[in-house]
Formats: sequence, C-alpha cells, structure tokens
Amino acid sequence: MDILPFIFVGKHDPHTPVAEIFAKAWTENTGGTGAVKLYLGEIIPLAQTHLSSPRWALKQTAALSLADACKSIGKDVTAEQVDLLWPVLVSATSGKSWDGKEAVLDALVALAVNAAQYFEKDQAKLQELSTVRTRPMFSPLFQ
Repeated sequence: MDILPFIFVGKHDPHTPVAEIFAKAWTENTGGTGAVKLYLGEIIPLAQTHLSSPRWALKQTAALSLADACKSIGKDVTAEQVDLLWPVLVSATSGKSWDGKEAVLDALVALAVNAAQYFEKDQAKLQELSTVRTRPMFSPLFQ
C-alpha cells in the first residue's frame, strides 16, 4: 500500500482523535516494525518536508514520526538507514522547543548507540551529537 508511509506519519499527530484513527489503520495493515523498515525510504522524505513547516502541529508530527521510525529499527539499523536518518534527526533537534522534542533527542541517541560501529568510522557524526547535546534546551537533560 502506497499510503502506509502517510499513515505512519499521521499516527504521530498531536491531536489524539486524529492519531488514533491513523494508529488503528497502521495496526490493521502492517505487521509491526518490519513495515517501518520497509517504508523508511518513503517515511523520511514525507516527514522531512514538514520539519520546516511554520505550523507546529505538522512539525511535531513529522519529528515524532522520525523518532519513532528510528526507535522501531533498533539494533538492526544499516549504514544506509543511518545515513538517511541522521541528518534529518539532527535537523529536527534545531530551533525552538516544543512538547515531545525530547523524543527526537532520545531517538538520536538511540541511533548513535544502535549504530556505534558506523559512528566509530565517522567522527563528524559524533561531533554533531556533541553539538546537539550542548544546545540550551537539551543540556539540562545531560546533567
């Protein structure tokens, strides 16, 4: 189904009634995390287009869907998936704070931990993570 990436993003809508409809559709049409891996190539660009939206609900929905996708992949993450997710998650951590933004930071850290073997070869990503960690909105989380 070509609509499943849209449904995945929609289930992260901050409005609970909307999210519930999308979550039900996702559950009824997928087998779990395997579907996230299958559609990751479509989920990322769909969410990424809304990360710079002036509408906070769209921005939040996009960022939370990326965070959930990252966590769904877990330790089975590939180098290609790291390269797709990393820049988008780093981008989602910038800007003003909003409810749930810490989920993006958690996903970024989870990706770094789950893909440690890729980060050992790429010091630039480790430096980016350090930069994100020192942003004023996140630094209290690390004390």
